[in-house]
Amino acid sequence: MATNNDEYLDKLEPKSQTIFQDFMQTYSPKSWFQLRTAICTIIVETNIYDFSELTYSDYAIFFSNTSKKTTGNKYSIIKQFFKYLYCKNIIKNELGFEKCFWDKDKLCDYFEKRIDQINNPKNSKDKYIPALTADQLERLMIFEKECSNSDEKNYKNQRLAFCFYLLFFEEIQISTIRGSIDAKNFSDGKISCDEGILDIPEKYWDMLNYYKQRPHSGFSLLDEYIRQLGKIVGINDLVPNSISQKRKQNTFICPECGKNVLSFSTNWKSINGILMCNNCSERVYLSVKKKIIEIESLNVDFLAENLLEKIHFSNTSYRTMKKDLKFPTDYLELHKFLIKIGELGEKYVYEHEINRLLEINSELADLVDLTPADNSANGFDILSYTETGEKIYIEVKTTTDTSNTPFYMSKHELTTAKEFWKHGYNYQIHRIYNILNNDESKIGYIIYDSLEKLNLIETSYKLESKQTI
Repeated sequence: MATNNDEYLDKLEPKSQTIFQDFMQTYSPKSWFQLRTAICTIIVETNIYDFSELTYSDYAIFFSNTSKKTTGNKYSIIKQFFKYLYCKNIIKNELGFEKCFWDKDKLCDYFEKRIDQINNPKNSKDKYIPALTADQLERLMIFEKECSNSDEKNYKNQRLAFCFYLLFFEEIQISTIRGSIDAKNFSDGKISCDEGILDIPEKYWDMLNYYKQRPHSGFSLLDEYIRQLGKIVGINDLVPNSISQKRKQNTFICPECGKNVLSFSTNWKSINGILMCNNCSERVYLSVKKKIIEIESLNVDFLAENLLEKIHFSNTSYRTMKKDLKFPTDYLELHKFLIKIGELGEKYVYEHEINRLLEINSELADLVDLTPADNSANGFDILSYTETGEKIYIEVKTTTDTSNTPFYMSKHELTTAKEFWKHGYNYQIHRIYNILNNDESKIGYIIYDSLEKLNLIETSYKLESKQTI
C-alpha cells in the first residue's frame, strides 16, 4: 500500500521525478525518509508538481515569515532543495532569489562534494577539514573582544558576541542556547539553564539586564544571530554548528587532569618538555619546584586592514563615528571623507530603524541588517522591517548640505530600485542631509518610496576615440 509521501511523489512530472532522484544522491540513504517528507511538504504547500515552476513566492511560504518557526531538519532540507534547483538552473523564474545572495558556482561545488563524500565515505572520513579556518576564528574572536569590551551600549552586537562566547568558550550545547538560555534567568552575574548555572563575564551583564526587561529575552533565533555575525565578519553562511565543531577541533585533553582545554598557547605550559594545562603546571611546580617553560607563541597578521576596519565599524555608533570624523586637507583625504560621510549616514539610518522597531517591542529589531552595504552588487544598504514583518530594502544617500542638494545613484542602484518597485517590494531611498550638524534635531530625514517624487537627470556619458591609435 502506498504511503502518503509516495502518492504525492508519484504525481510528479517525469523531469521532476528525475530531479528528485538526483537530489536524493546528495544525502545518505538513512536521511531519505526525512528528505521525502520535506519534498512532499513543498508539494502540498504549493500544489506544484513541476519543480521548474517553483518561484521565490513558493520559497517565501517557508522562509519569509519571521514569526514562523523554520528550524529543524525538515526546513533545512527544504532550503537545500531550493538551493539545488537554483544552482542547477532548474527554476524558470528566478526573480526574487537575488535577495538570498546565493552563489551558483559555490552551491554547485557544494552539492558535488556532498555526492563525492557519500559515494566515497572512506576518503571523506580520512580527510580532515577544519570547521573554520584560523583566520575565520580570529575574525570571530576579534569581534567578540572588541564588541564586548566596548564602552558603547551596542546591545544588538553584544548579543551576537555572547552567542559566539557561549558556543566557543563555554561549549554550551546549541539546543540549550536555543531553548533555555534566557536573559530573564540572569541574576547576580549568573544565568541558569538546562546545563546548570553559568558564571557570566561582567562585560555581558549590561546587555543581559537590558534584554531582561524586553519581551524577547531568549536566544531561540540563535541561527539568525550567528548568520548576522558571519555577515559582519565576512564568513558566508556561518551556522552555530561550525563554531561548536571548531571548539572541539581546538581542544586538547590535558594528560594530567584529563580535562578539555582550548589549544591556545596561553592555556598551556611545558614542564621538562611535557605539556599540561596552566592549573596542572602550577600544582606540579609547587610540588616539585621544576622550571616551567612558557610555550612560544608566533604572531601572524591573518586579517587585512580593511576587514579589521569593517569589524570596528560594526561596533561603532553613529555619535562616535561623527566625533572621530576629521575634515580633509587634500584630494585623497577628501575621497576618504566622502566615503565616511556615506558610512555615517548608513549608521544613522541603521540605528534609527532599530530604535523604531524597539519602540513597539518588536523582535524584528534584532534582524535589522547593515551588511548589504558591504557589497554594491546588492543594490541597497540596509534590510529592515515594517511593524508587520514585511521586509524594507533601504538605500541611504547622505549629504552634509541641505535637502535641496542633488544626489547620485549608480546605474545598478537605479535598476534595483525600479525592479523592486515594479514587483511590489518595499524599496525606500532614505535621504539624510545636514548630517554633521551638532544639533541632531536639525539633521534632516526624507524617505522616498517611488521615483515620482524625484527628478531623474542623466549626468554621465561614455566617450571613446574616433580614431584607432
